[in-house]
Amino acid sequence: MNAVKTRYSAKELADMKLNGLPTAKKNMIALAEREGWAFIDVIGRGGKRREYTPPAEVMGLIKAKLVESVMGREIAPVAGLPVAMVESPAHLTGQQAKVEGARRAVLLAIDKLVDTAGVSREAAMTSILTAAKAGALEPQMEMALRIARDNRGGKGDLYPSRRTIMGWRAAMLEGESLAPAGCKMSVEVPVWAEAFLRFYQQPQKVSVADAYEDFIESEAAQALLSRGLKLPSVHQCRRLIEKMGNVSREVGRMGARELRNIKGFKRRRFAHMMPNDVWTADGHKFDAEVAHPMHKRPMRPEVTVIVDVATRKVVGWSVSLAESGFAVLDAIRHGVVTHGLPAIFYVDNGSGYVNAMMTDTSVGLMGRLGVTMENSIAYNSQARGVIEASHKNLIRLAQKMPTYIGAKMDREARLAVYKVTRKAVKAAAKGGSVGTPLMGWDDFVRYLQEGLDKYNDRSHRALKGLSPNQVWASKVDAGFSEMRVDEGEAAYLFRPQVERVVRRCEVALFGNTYFNKDLEEFHGDRLKVAYDIHDGSKVWVYTLDDQLICTAGFEANATDYFPKSAIEHSKDKRMERREKLLTDKVEEVHAERGGNRFIEMGEAQSLDLGGLMRADKRAFAYVEPMPVIEASPVSPKTLDVAQADDVWAVPNEDELRYAEYLRLTKLLNIGGSVSEHQQRWLRMYPNSVEFKLMTERNKKAS
Repeated sequence: MNAVKTRYSAKELADMKLNGLPTAKKNMIALAEREGWAFIDVIGRGGKRREYTPPAEVMGLIKAKLVESVMGREIAPVAGLPVAMVESPAHLTGQQAKVEGARRAVLLAIDKLVDTAGVSREAAMTSILTAAKAGALEPQMEMALRIARDNRGGKGDLYPSRRTIMGWRAAMLEGESLAPAGCKMSVEVPVWAEAFLRFYQQPQKVSVADAYEDFIESEAAQALLSRGLKLPSVHQCRRLIEKMGNVSREVGRMGARELRNIKGFKRRRFAHMMPNDVWTADGHKFDAEVAHPMHKRPMRPEVTVIVDVATRKVVGWSVSLAESGFAVLDAIRHGVVTHGLPAIFYVDNGSGYVNAMMTDTSVGLMGRLGVTMENSIAYNSQARGVIEASHKNLIRLAQKMPTYIGAKMDREARLAVYKVTRKAVKAAAKGGSVGTPLMGWDDFVRYLQEGLDKYNDRSHRALKGLSPNQVWASKVDAGFSEMRVDEGEAAYLFRPQVERVVRRCEVALFGNTYFNKDLEEFHGDRLKVAYDIHDGSKVWVYTLDDQLICTAGFEANATDYFPKSAIEHSKDKRMERREKLLTDKVEEVHAERGGNRFIEMGEAQSLDLGGLMRADKRAFAYVEPMPVIEASPVSPKTLDVAQADDVWAVPNEDELRYAEYLRLTKLLNIGGSVSEHQQRWLRMYPNSVEFKLMTERNKKAS
């Protein structure tokens, strides 16, 4: 039933269920025959049927039924609204678009009623509004009328008038917007906005009130006033900030790295990849303290993890005292021996990856393995989200330890554990024994291995609920074959190489000298030297095209009587750096005492520090007058004048040095003179630990 007809079959009339008329076909035929309705015989499929022309009162019932049917079924909720909507212009707010959609839905319902029921537009509007006021309208249509109403009238009416609806239709025919008049969102940027944002968009993340205060007092504000413009209020500035986009508002308040966390990103697909297509790696400072393997003091180890991108499996790892290229080398060796060679090694630009040992075209590890190294953009950890996500597993492992010191650890509990561990260290230094929660190094390595094994067996959301081990096994079943490297090949592949020049059958490495007679004919040539990071007793010498020449052994005329391995050499460098930091700290403490200042000295000038020679660009010395120190009796002959500077030297024993200090000080106190060299030593020696110990010893003896 799509339109008002003039003839209907008995079945159609019965199915309408009109008020006061039969609802059965045979009864409707009896009524039509009894009242003598006009009819015609229509021949169609299945034979001949009779169609009747109902009288006027019955036709009125039919039209009313059509109106009721149309008003109840034409409007359906769309996109969370109770009315059908069209896409709204970008300049409208959500509420404006909602009102406009409701008005279009009301006009659509009226047009449907006119076309379907065959009534006039005026009658259709009257029928809809009358049904709404009587509570007989479908809920969706009734809500559309409420939303479409213009609330500015103030008459208290729940629904729009016929005149208002006709105005909406006229506006629609003219192609105009049906949104509420005068409430379109302003997109104009105030002239003062740029000047104010200079003070608000700062990395200090000042408040709107503080930024406004600085803005009002600035030259930019005075310039606006000189142009005859009015300055905004602080409330206008707040509304400007509220209207800005969430990313645009934070420009300047966040750095490029932090801002990237709220911007759009590219989600990388990996389902098509096979194992060992791409490995990614990164180092992580473990968030719990363990016992140092040597001195047993608390320390945080560096854990390097390598993850296969296709399966999310941890294929290699290593643990070391600090981030270094050797830690990365050991993790790669572990991964290659246990899981095969990767095609691409995707890492950041850290020093553990970007170094000659890894990337040098001649001697680098990547070239020997045939692996391509790709580096991510600096400060773009999102590009390597696979490895960043694996760090969460290491954090969970650290949180299970009592010595966890991460941000989530309770401050009071962390302080209590700190006191226990430091007390245990002090007790051990004095030969005592105090229980400590610190995990031993060997136990920590086993704990880490168990934790990474569990990670590979745990289901992963990115793998649709499967574990990395399950995905790896499925790829193997599908035909993937690992390119394994045996231990013999790994011993060669993972020996770091450097280029060195041969001098009289010798090559120098890490302060050691290695010799082999077979190098005699290569004097002056540059060759490749491979070394074992754990064993400094020998090196392997190759030509530049990787042909082995010989194995050169450590020679007794090297710097050390026993050779240093690469790791030992690395430890020495690390210790030197730590000693330098401690020395700088001591100098800073002395410089702060009593407001004493630094005295600049000559370039690379030598200093005598209690018999220890040191070359430095600058040293500190106290500029206050030399103190008068009570000294033990000294022979009168030694008080006349100090020894000549060209023959004087700092004594080589502690007691002699202390006695010499007392002698020279006594000489100065009675008006004698000393050389510039001796004056410098007199200023520096009291700052040494030796001087303090000798002073305490003499006090006890006296």
